[in-house]
Parts: sequence; C-alpha cells; structure tokens
Amino acid sequence: MKKLMMAAACAALAGCDYTVPLAKAPVKAADAALVGLWQRTENGIVENLVVLPLGKQELMVAYPATSKDAMYGRAWAAKGAGLSLLQIEWIGTGTGGVPEDRKVYQLASYAIEGGKLTVRIVNGDVAGASATTTDELAKALEAAKGKDDFHRAPMVFTRAKD
Repeated sequence: MKKLMMAAACAALAGCDYTVPLAKAPVKAADAALVGLWQRTENGIVENLVVLPLGKQELMVAYPATSKDAMYGRAWAAKGAGLSLLQIEWIGTGTGGVPEDRKVYQLASYAIEGGKLTVRIVNGDVAGASATTTDELAKALEAAKGKDDFHRAPMVFTRAKD
C-alpha cells in the first residue's frame, strides 16, 4: 500500500525518474527566493507547494502540501551537462509512506518572475531514466539537452499572499 501511495504522489509530478542523483551534495547555497507557499489551480483544485529551508544548502519541499497524499522531499542545487538544476529526492508521503524502490530523484529547472514560479521537470524518458551511475546520468542529460521534450509541461505557481 505504501508503494502505491508513493507512486500516486509521484504521478502528480509526472513520475519519479531517477535511481541515482546528479549531485551527491549541493553545489551552492539554496535559493532563498524559493522559500514560501506557492499555489496553482489544476482542474479546479488549488494545489499548494511549500518550500522551506533545511540549512543553507538544502530545501524541504511538500507537494501538494495540504493533501493527505502530500509528498515530501529534499532539494538542492545540482549541475550537470552544463545545466543548473534543482535536484529533488522524494523521501515520503503525508501518510507516512516511504519509497519502496530506488526511483526517488527528479531534476527540475525553475524560474521566478513577477511573483510566479515556473517549474519544469526534466523528462526522464528523454534524459537518462535508465542511468545507473551519476556519470551515466550526466552523459544522458548532455545528449538530451536542447530537445523539444527535454522538459515536461511547465507547472506555474503563484506566491501565496500572507
């Protein structure tokens, strides 16, 4: 049952893609501009994304934060294939479920502009989902970058007002 809940939570983010990290440790300080409550409306339902600091280099991510099926993860800056990415390691769900397989990593690019956060998850089907080492993942990203389907559809959030 826990595996099913984690799979459902990953599906909300279009799938957990990788069994290996691109970066085993953060490559720079966490972007403080990400910290806060972000919201988007999807199919008439408001979804909350909460980002909190976990020290100077890591962030805690909860999505969709107010759902019983919320997924929790650690995120940090990662570099590979000349790209600056946010690496997310999903660690569990709001019901206490933990991953039962090793596919717990996702990579994303993001932009913050005018109170909007645009998150674009790297499409593992195009860029290295079968990688078994960090080097293989970096090479797969290098080979795939620039392809039209390198990222999944963007998710656009608005910073919640206090």
